Order: sequence, then structure tokens, then C-alpha cells
Amino acid sequence: AAVPAELSRVRRGDVSLVFLGTVSSVPSKFRNVTSIYVDLMGGSEGLLLDAGEDAMGQLKRRYGPEDAERRLLGLSAIFVTHMHADHHGGLYRLLQLRYDLDQQRQAATGAAPARPLLVIGPPPLFRSLAAYRDVVPQPAHFLCNNQLLPNFSGRPPPPVVTSLYNQVLSRLRLRAIR
Repeated sequence: AAVPAELSRVRRGDVSLVFLGTVSSVPSKFRNVTSIYVDLMGGSEGLLLDAGEDAMGQLKRRYGPEDAERRLLGLSAIFVTHMHADHHGGLYRLLQLRYDLDQQRQAATGAAPARPLLVIGPPPLFRSLAAYRDVVPQPAHFLCNNQLLPNFSGRPPPPVVTSLYNQVLSRLRLRAIR
């Protein structure tokens, strides 16, 4: 089968998938709940598919504490597939830690704030995150996954949704496949 044109310039090593957890009813040192880190360009950019409990601990075991923190700050997006706790239970801690790390980095170096993170997930996740935002500042954009698809009337997603989505694709040097 032919490789889609959008993927033809991707070489081995440009992208790697790191399974931080592949389903476990109870997290442990070597088995964890669901989370997959998509490493792009050597960790300078990345995505997280689901954010199970202790996803950060698994990143630290894989990359070491300093590199894991660099990768957390380099995340472009976190995509939560559905509302089972083993798919989003670590999201709140990741958002808190990312915020704290960025505050420390700015204070120590005078650097500009990290780019806001794009969090994509089902509508109930955003009610939960809105309540959490009152406790922990979250420099993030939230996008309901159902907004990425045309609605039942056939209308496309709102322009702001399309713009956010395209910004993330651009940062990752990707294009939408239509």
C-alpha cells in the first residue's frame, strides 16, 4: 500500500510511541493505567493520548526526571479518549505540575511562558476541569472532541475550534488528512 503524502517525509526516529500504561486496574511500578506518549522530534514536541494516573511517574522512569519535565513542558496536546478514570485520572496532576514547572522556569531564567496546552476530550471532562481551574491555574485551551467533527446538520466545527486544531497541527508540522 502507498504511504499517504502527509506521512512521506516522516522518517524512522522522527516519531516514536511510548506506552506509559496499557491497562491495569491498579497502577504499579511496571504496569500502569492507560497513557501513550507520542514523542515527536526527540522530545521537543509531544502529545499524550490519555492521561492515566501517574503518567508523569512513568515518563520519569522512561526518561529520567529532568528530561521528563522538559517533555511535559514541550507537550502540545493531551487527548483524552473517554471519561473512564484510568484514561484521565492523571490529567489534573499533569496540569498542576506543568504549571509549577513553567513558573519555576520563568522565575529562574526570565523565559516567556510555555505555550498553552491544548486538551481535547469529551464534554464531561470540561465541567470537571472548569471546577479544577478555580484551584489551579491552567494555561490551556480546552476543546471538546465532538467539536472536531461536523455536527449532524453537516455544518463544520466553529472557526475558533478549527483555528486551535490547525495551530496544533502546524506546531507539529502536520496537516489534516481529509
